[in-house]
Amino acid sequence: MDDPFQSVPRVELQPPQSSVDIDEQSSHDAPSATAIESKVARGFDKVMQDMNKFITYANGLSREIITR
Repeated sequence: MDDPFQSVPRVELQPPQSSVDIDEQSSHDAPSATAIESKVARGFDKVMQDMNKFITYANGLSREIITR
């Protein structure tokens, strides 16, 4: 049987050409970890709120279907 990956070109990974010292970066270059964590937490809370709304809606819909 033929190798299905034969047509996929092989790529050699190269090390980065230049390295960046984290200490040299100024604070405005990248958001802090706590800022990212708080954004993720807010996004997660929003998803959970939407999920709870959907579950409440689905429960009401199933009760309505069952009572008919």
